Amino acid sequence: MNQNEEMLQKLRDFRMEIMLEIQNEDSDKNIDIEDVVYCGQLNFIESNEEVKKDVFLVVKNVDGTMKFEYYADKDLIAIDYNEMIIPTQEYQNVDMKPLIKNEDKRISLNNLEIEKFSKMAETMGIEENQIDACSEIDSKNLNEEELLKKAVNVKSEFNPGDKITSTENFGNLIQGANKYDKIAVIYSHNSNDRFKLVGITNDGKVEELENLIQTEGINPTERIVTSDRYGDNTTENTASAMFKIKGRPDEGFAVNIGSAGCIEVNYVRRSTDDEYLSIPIEAEHTRYVSSELKRGMDKSKNTRVEEEVDRAQAEMENHNDKTNWKNIDDNPNNDIDHENIIITEDGKEISLEEEAAKAKVSVEEFKRIYKEQSESLSLEERIEAVHEEIEEQFIGPRQI
Repeated sequence: MNQNEEMLQKLRDFRMEIMLEIQNEDSDKNIDIEDVVYCGQLNFIESNEEVKKDVFLVVKNVDGTMKFEYYADKDLIAIDYNEMIIPTQEYQNVDMKPLIKNEDKRISLNNLEIEKFSKMAETMGIEENQIDACSEIDSKNLNEEELLKKAVNVKSEFNPGDKITSTENFGNLIQGANKYDKIAVIYSHNSNDRFKLVGITNDGKVEELENLIQTEGINPTERIVTSDRYGDNTTENTASAMFKIKGRPDEGFAVNIGSAGCIEVNYVRRSTDDEYLSIPIEAEHTRYVSSELKRGMDKSKNTRVEEEVDRAQAEMENHNDKTNWKNIDDNPNNDIDHENIIITEDGKEISLEEEAAKAKVSVEEFKRIYKEQSESLSLEERIEAVHEEIEEQFIGPRQI
């Protein structure tokens, strides 16, 4: 493995560690990791001895606000505030100057990913702006001639050990999956099946997973109650492909090509009424999935999904075909009223949470500015006025 590949894996691994930490915090905030940057090493004193540790800058998006945090061994050691590095209380005596001195030597995970994808695009003979259709697995792991001949693209990678529900991973769900280093989804527009779930060994060998059976044909029509990764947006959709697990006929996976051209894979459970409930699976290039969703889909904790599906369908019928996971799970004490939803005169629902996310401010801030708008305006006009006011605050007034 060359140095770039080693650094890429190091940054990916650290990003996953931080994602798992965030997931286990059980916070109400929506937190995305936008980038992870290797900043070199710093000297630390432990047991009266000086030790060197790798330092990573984690760029977080917390409810629309960007935060820049420095970590060593997953410990928060400093924050970046107005381009100043401020140590946390425990690390006041650590010399942070090398972090500034070596800024031009920092290595960004995002940049390494782009570099890798660009090389793959060149190998595949496509333009860089088509990179979403490119392989996420290094082309040396597949036979390049066959790859080009069959127009195969590997779109998603999964670590077999990562939890799909709160207690089970690919290795638990699919017999034989534990022997692989990665699980991947392969798409070929020249294949009758179109999608394949495969295992990749540590020496790069690709094998089809024997204990998965594609079902429902190549154009499934089954409706699936599906949540986004936070549970904020639960809707009903169809899938591009569905697979059931041998020995576990009421469990499987649904595959879709998302709006950005990336493959999305969901873990699916079937009710006794042949209705379906699903949540996303964390992939190498997919943000983490809420632990609340994983608990709700765990078969050892929730043996049946009939009630969740029924509640979802009732909620969606009354709220423009979508709801929140909290309103369909088995906990009646965490239900969300629809106070952040406004309904226009023609019956259209507008989510203030979604509008706040677009404006990159908190829901509370968006609602505060919304309430200040003239009541003589229509609801849509008030929403537009809020966006204009927020834009002026951050960018300045529009030039006329």
